[in-house]
Amino acid sequence: MTAEIFKDWFFKIFDPSVRRHLRSRNLPEKAALPLDNCIAHSTASTLRTPDRQIFVKYLPKNTISKIQPCDVGIIKSFKALYKKELMMEMLDLLGTITDYLKEVTLNDSFYLTAKAWEAVSEATMSNCWRKALGGTFDEEDAEEEVVPFDGFTAAEI
Repeated sequence: MTAEIFKDWFFKIFDPSVRRHLRSRNLPEKAALPLDNCIAHSTASTLRTPDRQIFVKYLPKNTISKIQPCDVGIIKSFKALYKKELMMEMLDLLGTITDYLKEVTLNDSFYLTAKAWEAVSEATMSNCWRKALGGTFDEEDAEEEVVPFDGFTAAEI
């Protein structure tokens, strides 16, 4: 990943996709994308649309994992589920692990990744966010409507 590739993705894919989604829900076209301080990300001033409604917001440098939900358990859960799926694939194969590794394709890896990600439970996601926010988030107290994300269309990808 380079800053140029990320910037290209932000303006050509992320911005139009977010705007389409917000318009489809009759919501204001305004969104912030929280990011870590990765060298591949451009500066915040370059990752802002001309109308300043879609922009990035960087997390503080060296943010500890306690406030990063993915580090608090989502990635751990995903990795465990991926390893489980990988082991199941290898066990289903009649042969050795070496045989499997010779036959596995990048496409197979993508399917395993998708299957593992889909298996990460909503409870895991909620608990990780709750932990990241210090237990201050209570769904009953949420004032904003939760808008389900139906995924991207083939054209958006």
